[in-house]
Amino acid sequence: MTSDGSPQDQLNEFLAKYLPETAAQAVEALERLRAQVPGAVEMVYDDCNALVIGFGATERASEAVLSIAVMPRWVDLCFIHDAAALSDPEGLLRGSGKLARHIVLGSPAEVDAPAVRELIPHAVASSPTPVQHRHAGADDDRVRLGRAAPARPAKGRSSSHARKPGR
Repeated sequence: MTSDGSPQDQLNEFLAKYLPETAAQAVEALERLRAQVPGAVEMVYDDCNALVIGFGATERASEAVLSIAVMPRWVDLCFIHDAAALSDPEGLLRGSGKLARHIVLGSPAEVDAPAVRELIPHAVASSPTPVQHRHAGADDDRVRLGRAAPARPAKGRSSSHARKPGR
């Protein structure tokens, strides 16, 4: 990966390591989530098994409240701050940890589903620091990069361990 270019260009380089359909799903899910959390700072980091784009009020990863986790063959929408306390009448959230929950996205459009749109502002409201709306043109500063993501499975190779969304 080159160190020049904007953070968005560098994020695009990270995504290029994924299967084209997974990368496309991640890009669309990010666009949809950005529209719902316009003031968030995005933190891009490697979480060993995934490329994670966290959304929070500051550059501190500990203050991220939502993330898009790009797995080798699917994309998750993660609720990562006190998600166990979120009201989820539709039973969309998966996981049993004390804090985090996630939704395996079968389609990026699920980010805009009414039940998901209801969860997102509650997650943002749980932020230890309020997320501020940004002025027009602030998108250039939106993305912050953490550690580089490791190489992912080669495009076109199948994995006997690949999990299918929803399982």
